[in-house]
Amino acid sequence: MEFDGQVAVVTGGASGIGRATAERLAELGAAVVVADIEMRGAESVARSIQESGGKAIAIGLDVRRKEDNVSLVERTVSHYGKLDIAFANAGIPQAATPLEAVDGNDIERLLDINIRGVVYLAQAAAPVFKSQKAGVFVATASTAGVRPRPGIQVYSATKGAVIAFVRALALEWAPYGVRACAVSPVATDTPMLPKFQAAAGSTTDNPDDILEAFRKTVPLGRLAQPGDIAEAVCFLASDRARMLTGTILDVDGGRNL
Repeated sequence: MEFDGQVAVVTGGASGIGRATAERLAELGAAVVVADIEMRGAESVARSIQESGGKAIAIGLDVRRKEDNVSLVERTVSHYGKLDIAFANAGIPQAATPLEAVDGNDIERLLDINIRGVVYLAQAAAPVFKSQKAGVFVATASTAGVRPRPGIQVYSATKGAVIAFVRALALEWAPYGVRACAVSPVATDTPMLPKFQAAAGSTTDNPDDILEAFRKTVPLGRLAQPGDIAEAVCFLASDRARMLTGTILDVDGGRNL
């Protein structure tokens, strides 16, 4: 299989895009570390992968803590012997809010999780990747980092920062044969989506109305599914994408056109 003998870490792996990607990587032969602050959820995903014949362990971490990211990489290498793929996926949404009403604590959480968590995982993985002269780092950005929706200005800024960070990292790591890319999903059918209600232009709390409002903004006429993003991550992490680095792959149904 495509990832036989490879080891992948997925943060935010307990649900949504992270879960779908962890499961898909395992299906394709990778040994997976499901990492999440929700340890019970991470253990459930790892157990499901194992029951399906795959290799997986769960590790709890708070991506905001540098030491947690270092420990994650160290425990991965200790358990599996190496690290080939690091998927910095953990992130949080912003409820659509006028800028002047955005709470300072919310700003800090968005910056800490959506940016700091990505940077810390890259820092932790860097010595391993450089020593191996191989590795792939993939981060979850967003179409909001390129085409923001109303009211999610801080979230959009964090995802724009992820895009810039990945591109800078690609240049820094290229001499070591290490690649860095990102996926940029459109509105994806995950538990996070209702948080973006007002950003979609929906004026009700009805989940069906919220989803329909998002669908109308996507040229292909549907939301992304977690599996759509998982396939894109697997492509970027694979040898099929060996000449791609600094690439921000839009999985957007035409939203960014």
